[in-house]
Amino acid sequence: ESPITPKSEDVYIEERDQLMVVATQFSGFATSDDYIKAAATLYET
Repeated sequence: ESPITPKSEDVYIEERDQLMVVATQFSGFATSDDYIKAAATLYET
């Protein structure tokens, strides 16, 4: 199945190699230390 054609010229479809994406959330504003700890946790999983 092909993606729909974008209606705006500013939007385009780009084919990329397969990749793994992970995400997390923080309560409030994250500090640099929070980012480092979250990255380490995500890396371990």
